[in-house]
Amino acid sequence: MIRGDGVLSAAEVVRYYRDLSTSLGCAPRTPAEGQALVGRVRLRYLEWGEPTSRPALVLLHGGGLNVHTWDAVAMLVSADHHVVAIDLRGHGASEWSPQLDYGLPDHADDVREALALLGIRSYVLVGMSLGGFVSLRIATSGPGEARGIVLVDVSTRVRLRSARQIRGFIAGRDEFDSVDDAVEYVRAHRGGRVPGESSGTTAPPATAPPVHRTESLRTHVALNLMRLATGRLTWRYDRRHRTMAELDAMLDDAAMIEESLPRLRCPLLLVVGADSDVLDPDEPARLTGLLTVPARAVTVEGAGHSVQRDAPVAVARLLVDFLDEVAMPQTYLNRPHGEGRNA
Repeated sequence: MIRGDGVLSAAEVVRYYRDLSTSLGCAPRTPAEGQALVGRVRLRYLEWGEPTSRPALVLLHGGGLNVHTWDAVAMLVSADHHVVAIDLRGHGASEWSPQLDYGLPDHADDVREALALLGIRSYVLVGMSLGGFVSLRIATSGPGEARGIVLVDVSTRVRLRSARQIRGFIAGRDEFDSVDDAVEYVRAHRGGRVPGESSGTTAPPATAPPVHRTESLRTHVALNLMRLATGRLTWRYDRRHRTMAELDAMLDDAAMIEESLPRLRCPLLLVVGADSDVLDPDEPARLTGLLTVPARAVTVEGAGHSVQRDAPVAVARLLVDFLDEVAMPQTYLNRPHGEGRNA
Protein backbone atom coordinates (compact mmCIF):
# COMPACT_ATOMS: atom_id res chain seq x y z
CA MET A 1 0.00 0.00 0.00
CA ILE A 2 1.38 3.38 -1.01
CA ARG A 3 0.96 6.17 1.49
CA GLY A 4 1.46 9.89 1.30
CA ASP A 5 5.05 11.05 1.60
CA GLY A 6 6.48 14.45 2.40
CA VAL A 7 3.67 16.84 1.54
CA LEU A 8 2.36 14.63 -1.28
CA SER A 9 -0.84 12.64 -0.94
CA ALA A 10 -0.97 8.91 -1.60
CA ALA A 11 -2.56 9.60 -4.99
CA GLU A 12 0.24 12.00 -5.91
CA VAL A 13 2.88 9.44 -4.92
CA VAL A 14 1.16 6.79 -7.08
CA ARG A 15 1.13 9.20 -10.02
CA TYR A 16 4.79 10.06 -9.43
CA TYR A 17 5.90 6.42 -9.66
CA ARG A 18 3.68 5.81 -12.69
CA ASP A 19 5.10 8.82 -14.54
CA LEU A 20 8.62 7.83 -13.55
CA SER A 21 8.27 4.34 -15.02
CA THR A 22 6.78 5.76 -18.22
CA SER A 23 9.63 8.20 -18.71
CA LEU A 24 12.25 5.56 -17.96
CA GLY A 25 10.60 3.10 -20.33
CA CYS A 26 10.41 0.29 -17.78
CA ALA A 27 7.65 -1.66 -16.12
CA PRO A 28 5.85 0.16 -13.30
CA ARG A 29 7.42 -0.74 -9.97
CA THR A 30 6.71 0.63 -6.52
CA PRO A 31 8.74 -0.08 -3.41
CA ALA A 32 7.64 -1.63 -0.15
CA GLU A 33 8.11 0.71 2.79
CA GLY A 34 9.30 -0.47 6.19
CA GLN A 35 10.87 0.65 9.45
CA ALA A 36 13.80 -0.72 11.42
CA LEU A 37 14.34 0.15 15.08
CA VAL A 38 18.08 0.49 15.64
CA GLY A 39 19.01 1.46 19.17
CA ARG A 40 16.63 4.28 20.02
CA VAL A 41 16.19 5.52 16.46
CA ARG A 42 13.61 4.24 13.99
CA LEU A 43 14.78 4.26 10.37
CA ARG A 44 12.56 4.24 7.28
CA TYR A 45 13.60 2.20 4.28
CA LEU A 46 12.23 1.47 0.82
CA GLU A 47 12.71 -2.03 -0.57
CA TRP A 48 12.64 -2.78 -4.28
CA GLY A 49 12.67 -6.18 -5.96
CA GLU A 50 13.14 -9.58 -4.38
CA PRO A 51 16.21 -11.11 -2.67
CA THR A 52 18.38 -13.07 -5.07
CA SER A 53 21.59 -15.04 -4.83
CA ARG A 54 23.48 -11.87 -5.70
CA PRO A 55 24.42 -9.16 -3.20
CA ALA A 56 21.71 -6.62 -2.42
CA LEU A 57 22.24 -3.01 -3.42
CA VAL A 58 22.11 -0.74 -0.36
CA LEU A 59 21.56 2.89 -1.37
CA LEU A 60 22.54 5.72 0.99
CA HIS A 61 21.61 9.32 0.17
CA GLY A 62 23.50 12.57 0.65
CA GLY A 63 23.11 15.12 3.42
CA GLY A 64 19.74 16.88 3.39
CA LEU A 65 18.29 14.32 0.95
CA ASN A 66 16.31 11.12 1.48
CA VAL A 67 15.56 7.74 -0.10
CA HIS A 68 13.68 9.28 -3.02
CA THR A 69 16.87 10.59 -4.59
CA TRP A 70 17.40 6.95 -5.68
CA ASP A 71 13.91 6.22 -7.05
CA ALA A 72 14.80 6.27 -10.75
CA VAL A 73 17.94 4.18 -10.28
CA ALA A 74 16.13 1.69 -8.02
CA MET A 75 13.26 1.34 -10.48
CA LEU A 76 15.68 0.55 -13.30
CA VAL A 77 17.77 -2.07 -11.50
CA SER A 78 15.15 -3.76 -9.30
CA ALA A 79 13.73 -5.97 -12.06
CA ASP A 80 16.64 -8.35 -11.48
CA HIS A 81 18.20 -7.14 -8.23
CA HIS A 82 17.26 -6.63 -4.60
CA VAL A 83 17.52 -2.95 -3.66
CA VAL A 84 17.17 -1.27 -0.26
CA ALA A 85 17.32 2.51 0.17
CA ILE A 86 17.60 3.81 3.74
CA ASP A 87 16.76 7.20 5.22
CA LEU A 88 19.71 8.02 7.46
CA ARG A 89 18.83 9.19 10.97
CA GLY A 90 17.60 12.78 10.98
CA HIS A 91 16.55 12.59 7.30
CA GLY A 92 13.32 11.89 5.46
CA ALA A 93 10.91 9.75 7.45
CA SER A 94 13.57 8.42 9.84
CA GLU A 95 13.58 9.67 13.41
CA TRP A 96 15.84 12.44 14.65
CA SER A 97 18.48 11.90 17.30
CA PRO A 98 17.49 13.60 20.57
CA GLN A 99 21.19 13.86 21.48
CA LEU A 100 22.19 15.19 18.04
CA ASP A 101 24.32 12.11 17.44
CA TYR A 102 24.97 12.46 13.72
CA GLY A 103 28.60 11.41 13.38
CA LEU A 104 29.72 8.94 10.76
CA PRO A 105 30.06 6.15 13.38
CA ASP A 106 26.41 6.71 14.38
CA HIS A 107 25.16 6.50 10.78
CA ALA A 108 27.36 3.48 10.06
CA ASP A 109 26.15 1.58 13.13
CA ASP A 110 22.54 2.36 12.15
CA VAL A 111 22.96 0.93 8.67
CA ARG A 112 24.78 -2.18 9.88
CA GLU A 113 22.06 -2.92 12.44
CA ALA A 114 19.24 -2.22 9.98
CA LEU A 115 20.72 -4.63 7.44
CA ALA A 116 21.10 -7.29 10.14
CA LEU A 117 17.45 -6.84 11.13
CA LEU A 118 16.43 -7.20 7.48
CA GLY A 119 18.49 -10.37 7.15
CA ILE A 120 20.70 -8.87 4.44
CA ARG A 121 24.08 -10.57 4.81
CA SER A 122 25.69 -9.85 1.46
CA TYR A 123 25.49 -6.40 -0.07
CA VAL A 124 27.09 -3.68 -2.15
CA LEU A 125 27.08 -0.24 -0.56
CA VAL A 126 26.22 2.69 -2.83
CA GLY A 127 26.65 6.07 -1.17
CA MET A 128 26.29 9.58 -2.53
CA SER A 129 28.08 12.41 -0.70
CA LEU A 130 27.32 11.88 3.02
CA GLY A 131 26.15 8.37 2.15
CA GLY A 132 29.55 7.74 0.57
CA PHE A 133 31.34 8.70 3.78
CA VAL A 134 29.02 6.35 5.69
CA SER A 135 29.68 3.55 3.20
CA LEU A 136 33.43 3.96 3.59
CA ARG A 137 33.09 3.93 7.35
CA ILE A 138 31.12 0.67 7.23
CA ALA A 139 33.50 -1.01 4.80
CA THR A 140 36.69 -0.02 6.65
CA SER A 141 35.69 -0.50 10.29
CA GLY A 142 35.14 -3.92 11.78
CA PRO A 143 33.81 -7.09 10.20
CA GLY A 144 31.12 -6.85 7.56
CA GLU A 145 29.56 -8.44 4.54
CA ALA A 146 30.17 -5.64 2.04
CA ARG A 147 31.02 -7.23 -1.31
CA GLY A 148 31.68 -3.90 -2.98
CA ILE A 149 31.40 -0.16 -2.51
CA VAL A 150 30.29 2.54 -4.94
CA LEU A 151 31.03 6.17 -4.09
CA VAL A 152 28.92 8.75 -5.91
CA ASP A 153 30.77 12.08 -6.29
CA VAL A 154 32.60 11.86 -2.99
CA SER A 155 36.02 10.82 -1.76
CA THR A 156 38.07 11.05 1.41
CA ARG A 157 39.17 14.48 0.18
CA VAL A 158 36.72 17.03 -1.20
CA ARG A 159 37.04 20.67 -2.16
CA LEU A 160 36.36 22.60 1.02
CA ARG A 161 34.77 25.51 -0.84
CA SER A 162 32.28 23.23 -2.59
CA ALA A 163 31.52 21.36 0.63
CA ARG A 164 30.85 24.63 2.43
CA GLN A 165 28.57 25.81 -0.38
CA ILE A 166 26.52 22.63 -0.12
CA ARG A 167 26.36 22.92 3.66
CA GLY A 168 25.41 26.60 3.35
CA PHE A 169 22.46 25.63 1.16
CA ILE A 170 21.36 22.89 3.58
CA ALA A 171 21.67 25.21 6.58
CA GLY A 172 20.16 28.19 4.75
CA ARG A 173 16.54 29.17 4.37
CA ASP A 174 14.30 26.89 6.40
CA GLU A 175 10.68 27.99 5.92
CA PHE A 176 8.62 28.37 2.76
CA ASP A 177 5.14 29.56 1.87
CA SER A 178 4.59 26.78 -0.67
CA VAL A 179 6.30 23.98 -2.60
CA ASP A 180 6.91 26.38 -5.47
CA ASP A 181 8.60 28.79 -3.07
CA ALA A 182 10.99 25.99 -2.01
CA VAL A 183 11.58 25.04 -5.67
CA GLU A 184 12.69 28.58 -6.46
CA TYR A 185 15.17 28.41 -3.58
CA VAL A 186 16.60 25.19 -5.03
CA ARG A 187 16.72 26.66 -8.53
CA ALA A 188 18.54 29.75 -7.26
CA HIS A 189 21.16 27.51 -5.67
CA ARG A 190 21.59 25.79 -9.04
CA GLY A 191 22.00 29.03 -10.90
CA GLY A 192 18.38 29.05 -12.04
CA ARG A 193 18.68 25.89 -14.09
CA VAL A 194 17.53 22.35 -13.43
CA PRO A 195 20.04 19.68 -14.51
CA GLY A 196 19.00 18.27 -17.85
CA GLU A 197 16.94 21.27 -18.89
CA SER A 198 17.81 22.97 -22.14
CA SER A 199 19.55 26.30 -21.70
CA GLY A 200 17.75 27.62 -24.74
CA THR A 201 14.13 27.57 -25.88
CA THR A 202 14.04 23.92 -26.89
CA ALA A 203 12.11 21.75 -24.46
CA PRO A 204 13.73 18.62 -23.00
CA PRO A 205 13.03 15.50 -25.05
CA ALA A 206 9.85 13.66 -24.11
CA THR A 207 11.88 10.58 -23.28
CA ALA A 208 14.03 12.40 -20.72
CA PRO A 209 13.52 10.97 -17.24
CA PRO A 210 11.28 13.29 -15.20
CA VAL A 211 14.14 13.79 -12.76
CA HIS A 212 15.47 16.11 -15.48
CA ARG A 213 12.34 18.23 -15.66
CA THR A 214 11.11 21.19 -13.67
CA GLU A 215 7.90 19.37 -12.70
CA SER A 216 9.91 16.45 -11.37
CA LEU A 217 12.09 18.85 -9.41
CA ARG A 218 8.89 20.11 -7.82
CA THR A 219 7.90 16.54 -6.92
CA HIS A 220 11.28 15.74 -5.39
CA VAL A 221 11.25 18.97 -3.39
CA ALA A 222 7.74 18.12 -2.15
CA LEU A 223 8.97 14.68 -1.07
CA ASN A 224 11.60 16.43 1.07
CA LEU A 225 9.27 18.88 2.82
CA MET A 226 7.01 18.68 5.86
CA ARG A 227 4.32 20.99 7.16
CA LEU A 228 4.77 23.05 10.30
CA ALA A 229 2.01 23.79 12.81
CA THR A 230 1.87 27.30 11.31
CA GLY A 231 0.94 25.85 7.92
CA ARG A 232 4.27 26.82 6.37
CA LEU A 233 6.68 24.23 4.98
CA THR A 234 10.17 23.28 6.08
CA TRP A 235 12.81 20.77 5.06
CA ARG A 236 12.35 17.18 6.13
CA TYR A 237 15.62 16.74 7.97
CA ASP A 238 17.06 17.74 11.32
CA ARG A 239 18.63 21.15 10.80
CA ARG A 240 19.80 21.65 14.40
CA HIS A 241 23.29 20.32 13.70
CA ARG A 242 23.80 21.85 10.26
CA THR A 243 26.74 24.07 11.23
CA MET A 244 30.11 24.67 9.65
CA ALA A 245 31.73 23.19 12.76
CA GLU A 246 29.80 19.98 12.17
CA LEU A 247 30.96 19.96 8.55
CA ASP A 248 34.56 20.37 9.63
CA ALA A 249 34.14 17.47 12.08
CA MET A 250 32.76 15.27 9.32
CA LEU A 251 35.66 16.13 7.01
CA ASP A 252 38.00 15.22 9.86
CA ASP A 253 36.18 11.87 10.11
CA ALA A 254 36.67 11.40 6.37
CA ALA A 255 40.39 12.05 6.75
CA MET A 256 40.52 9.36 9.45
CA ILE A 257 38.73 6.99 7.07
CA GLU A 258 41.54 7.51 4.58
CA GLU A 259 43.95 6.15 7.18
CA SER A 260 41.76 3.02 7.32
CA LEU A 261 41.69 2.44 3.56
CA PRO A 262 44.29 -0.35 3.75
CA ARG A 263 41.63 -2.35 5.63
CA LEU A 264 39.22 -2.16 2.69
CA ARG A 265 38.73 -5.70 1.40
CA CYS A 266 36.22 -5.23 -1.42
CA PRO A 267 36.29 -3.65 -4.90
CA LEU A 268 35.51 0.05 -5.19
CA LEU A 269 33.92 2.12 -7.95
CA LEU A 270 33.98 5.92 -7.84
CA VAL A 271 31.29 7.62 -9.96
CA VAL A 272 31.98 11.29 -10.65
CA GLY A 273 29.68 13.91 -12.15
CA ALA A 274 31.43 15.66 -15.03
CA ASP A 275 29.72 18.96 -14.13
CA SER A 276 30.43 18.69 -10.40
CA ASP A 277 33.19 20.63 -8.67
CA VAL A 278 33.15 18.69 -5.40
CA LEU A 279 36.34 16.76 -6.23
CA ASP A 280 39.63 18.03 -7.58
CA PRO A 281 40.34 16.69 -11.10
CA ASP A 282 43.15 14.47 -9.84
CA GLU A 283 41.25 13.10 -6.83
CA PRO A 284 39.83 9.97 -8.56
CA ALA A 285 43.30 8.84 -9.58
CA ARG A 286 44.69 9.69 -6.14
CA LEU A 287 42.01 7.69 -4.31
CA THR A 288 42.12 4.62 -6.53
CA GLY A 289 45.91 4.70 -6.39
CA LEU A 290 45.80 4.40 -2.59
CA LEU A 291 43.89 1.13 -2.66
CA THR A 292 45.20 -2.40 -2.83
CA VAL A 293 41.80 -3.78 -3.89
CA PRO A 294 40.47 -3.49 -7.46
CA ALA A 295 39.31 0.11 -7.90
CA ARG A 296 38.45 2.45 -10.72
CA ALA A 297 36.68 5.75 -11.34
CA VAL A 298 34.14 6.62 -14.03
CA THR A 299 33.03 10.11 -15.03
CA VAL A 300 29.39 10.53 -16.06
CA GLU A 301 28.74 13.24 -18.62
CA GLY A 302 25.90 15.71 -18.09
CA ALA A 303 25.75 15.11 -14.34
CA GLY A 304 26.47 17.32 -11.36
CA HIS A 305 26.92 16.35 -7.73
CA SER A 306 23.66 14.34 -7.61
CA VAL A 307 24.73 11.98 -10.37
CA GLN A 308 21.97 9.49 -9.53
CA ARG A 309 19.29 12.08 -10.28
CA ASP A 310 20.95 13.83 -13.20
CA ALA A 311 21.87 10.61 -15.06
CA PRO A 312 19.91 7.70 -13.56
CA VAL A 313 20.15 5.49 -16.64
CA ALA A 314 23.94 5.75 -16.72
CA VAL A 315 24.22 5.13 -12.96
CA ALA A 316 21.88 2.12 -13.15
CA ARG A 317 23.98 0.64 -15.94
CA LEU A 318 27.16 1.15 -13.93
CA LEU A 319 25.65 -0.51 -10.86
CA VAL A 320 24.45 -3.55 -12.80
CA ASP A 321 27.87 -3.94 -14.40
CA PHE A 322 29.55 -3.56 -11.00
CA LEU A 323 27.30 -6.23 -9.49
CA ASP A 324 28.22 -8.59 -12.33
CA GLU A 325 31.90 -7.91 -11.71
CA VAL A 326 31.58 -8.39 -7.95
CA ALA A 327 29.86 -11.71 -8.57
CA MET A 328 32.82 -12.75 -10.75
CA PRO A 329 35.90 -11.23 -9.08
CA GLN A 330 38.24 -12.30 -11.86
CA THR A 331 36.26 -10.12 -14.27
CA TYR A 332 36.88 -7.09 -12.11
CA LEU A 333 40.55 -7.90 -11.76
CA ASN A 334 40.85 -7.85 -15.55
CA ARG A 335 39.31 -4.37 -15.80
CA PRO A 336 41.64 -1.36 -16.18
CA HIS A 337 42.64 0.11 -12.81
CA GLY A 338 42.16 3.88 -12.82
CA GLU A 339 39.81 6.26 -14.59
CA GLY A 340 37.36 6.22 -17.44
CA ARG A 341 34.50 8.23 -18.90
CA ASN A 342 30.94 7.23 -19.56
CA ALA A 343 29.43 9.19 -22.42
